Amino acid sequence: MISKFIKFITENPDTCHYDDDELNYRTIGSRPFGTLPNGTVMIGEKNDTHYEMAFPYTRDDLINAGRMWSGAKHRIISFWDLDQQTTLEIIIKKLNDTIVEDDLNFKIDKKWQIEVFNRYDYSIDFYNLFDFMKLAPYGYNNRYSAIFNNFARTNYIDRNVNINLRDFLSSYKINDNKNNK
Repeated sequence: MISKFIKFITENPDTCHYDDDELNYRTIGSRPFGTLPNGTVMIGEKNDTHYEMAFPYTRDDLINAGRMWSGAKHRIISFWDLDQQTTLEIIIKKLNDTIVEDDLNFKIDKKWQIEVFNRYDYSIDFYNLFDFMKLAPYGYNNRYSAIFNNFARTNYIDRNVNINLRDFLSSYKINDNKNNK
């Protein structure tokens, strides 16, 4: 369970670095999102936290959760949880349906980037979302993972973390054919 690793995570899960920009939960166009236990897909107000969006639920209650930045300069989506049973295509469709229902002023389209973790060189990369969905329909493949961004980002930035990332990933039974050498 990810909960046993939470105490080691010190990086802010609502922040990503794209080019020279630090995007966080207070950046213009930032919105939390996630699916409630009853299946309702929620997208928060601009600059909301997950707590503000989903009260009385907490971020731990959400699946397919993350943050999106839909500003003029950036269109980025970042996940820190995926249920591994639903394709990214279905998740994005449900998010777009909620965007329409909530009458929000944007759409997740082919201009969007997704933040992913490179499992071979431990770097954070950005890819065109729709191209990545073809490479990794469920959010991960042998090389990239959109699922474990919080832990991966923390391990990459904070060298004081004493958990072996390969052990962490293998605890989720994500098999890759390269044995993660």
